[in-house]
Amino acid sequence: MKLYDVLTGFKFVGKKIKEIEQENKYKFIYGFEESIGYLKGSYARDKDGVVTSMIIAEMSCYYLDKGMDLFDALEDMYKEYGYYDELTESVYMQGLDGAQRMKETGERLREEPPYDFAGTKVVKVRDYLNHSVRDLTTGEVTKLDEVSSDVLFYELEDGCDVIYRPSGTEPKVKLYILSKGKDIKEAKEKSEKYIKAIKALI
Repeated sequence: MKLYDVLTGFKFVGKKIKEIEQENKYKFIYGFEESIGYLKGSYARDKDGVVTSMIIAEMSCYYLDKGMDLFDALEDMYKEYGYYDELTESVYMQGLDGAQRMKETGERLREEPPYDFAGTKVVKVRDYLNHSVRDLTTGEVTKLDEVSSDVLFYELEDGCDVIYRPSGTEPKVKLYILSKGKDIKEAKEKSEKYIKAIKALI
């Protein structure tokens, strides 16, 4: 099984489905995005609430036969794979110089990348604007084959991610934290810690 990361938006999921079908090496199973959209199978090229509802009904029946509900099943998954938390915040840059400050912040983060967030090392930086992945441990730089977008994606040594994305239409920067912990409390604490750290750089 292979997992692909694509930019947010189902047009990018649809594009990846088309590539997979053309390569004929894999079969597309499932796609999703952070803004709560899901797609099972390649029947559509957009989020599909109807099929998702059917899957939820089928899951409910499956776990009911095991004497469980969906919350029980989710807790079992957390126990096996760890607890995850996602935090999204927007930082508005108001005023006449807002757009300029956004531009300068992006340039600074590219020229002087942070090597840690709140003491946790950054191991890789994905730059979707410059199509590069920089390994901060080895110094190796590889090509990132994705559509160009002003996104910086920091992979941390503890398995968490910090993402910086300025809006193209509003004077704001969107920050995403993807955290993992041994329990939900630890995952949420990491999210709060890392959001403060990235906001301090803006």
